[in-house]
Amino acid sequence: MSEKNIDLSIILPIFNPHEGWNIELSQSLLLISQALNTINYKFVIVNDGSVKNIDEEINVIKENIPNINYYSYEINKGKGNAIRYGMKCSLSEYYIYTDWDFPFGEKAVIDIYNSLKTSKYELIIGLRDKSYYLNLPYSRKVISKSVQMFNYVITGFKIKDTQAGLKGLNHNIKDIFLSTKTNGYIFELEFIRKCLKNKVPYSLIDVKAKEGIKFSTFKPITIFKEIKNVIKLLLIS
Repeated sequence: MSEKNIDLSIILPIFNPHEGWNIELSQSLLLISQALNTINYKFVIVNDGSVKNIDEEINVIKENIPNINYYSYEINKGKGNAIRYGMKCSLSEYYIYTDWDFPFGEKAVIDIYNSLKTSKYELIIGLRDKSYYLNLPYSRKVISKSVQMFNYVITGFKIKDTQAGLKGLNHNIKDIFLSTKTNGYIFELEFIRKCLKNKVPYSLIDVKAKEGIKFSTFKPITIFKEIKNVIKLLLIS
């Protein structure tokens, strides 16, 4: 199948996944495969320099689930870089990115695809509800709330929540995404700022955390790096 015939690429960055991750991922991919059985799609998995070797598990998953493109590099560069890498290696009509463990459930991905396909919007943004933050580790809650305050006070965004980690876009704005430079988690803020500047038509979709989802904790060095990224964005605005 030619990449030119792909309707949808689902980009999934992965970094040092917890034990049992391969079973969870397989279950999610199977559910989505069943829902998308009438279109041409690709799962684009990008290993962002995991310390543990996950290639063997990925090979087993690929044997059982079709339509997987897997990319890997040795040095961890950040979530923003991983998603740009996956998108750069893909050619399709629509793109959706989310975490490999589908923290907002598989149905949210299908809903975003259907919204992109049937509407005038070129960007669909996942918007987290209040219950999501109740389950977040403290360090992640600090970053999320700080970015929301930055959005509201500094940029005057109508979109307070830029960091859900679930977005859908069509091919028309792929180049805007690829023009981002931020490698860490704040890449979404940079992307949305560029979209607003270019008057990209967008819509918001409410999402809820999947029951039983395991959220990772940010290390102090990660928080420091993200603060630096926010300052950089502010300086270049």
